[in-house]
Amino acid sequence: IYKGKTIGVVLAGYQLDNAFVDGIKRVTGLEMFVYKGDVSISSTAFAADGTARLGGGTAPDRVKKEVLESEKATLSDISMYGEPFQASYAPLKNEDGKVVGMLSAAKRQQEIINIANATNRLTLITVLLIITLLFVPVFIMSKWIKSNTI
Repeated sequence: IYKGKTIGVVLAGYQLDNAFVDGIKRVTGLEMFVYKGDVSISSTAFAADGTARLGGGTAPDRVKKEVLESEKATLSDISMYGEPFQASYAPLKNEDGKVVGMLSAAKRQQEIINIANATNRLTLITVLLIITLLFVPVFIMSKWIKSNTI
């Protein structure tokens, strides 16, 4: 801005390609997909041959309506590699704010269940330790009070 007028613009962005989704997968461990409209254009998932990336697939109809039309993020159960996955979808917007696609992240449902079970076990162990730590002083104090009363 010079003297109140815009004289230039700098635009920065990311190429939403396989390298982009590969980087996200390295950090998160999630299968990632980029959709142009409702068609997958890049992904971290590979076909059965192990060399071709899964692409060209479309999102479920409910997801299309929720994300592309209502502009809301949503969750959906999907099948990949013959296994159930839980996938989240978020709208991708252009510079004008128009939804032009979606970004999706997916994780095997069994892995989600395993994480939940591990968290539940850890919570149980922690609660039992806290109860034990609280019980010992109460037990000692009650024995002391009992021995010092008439």
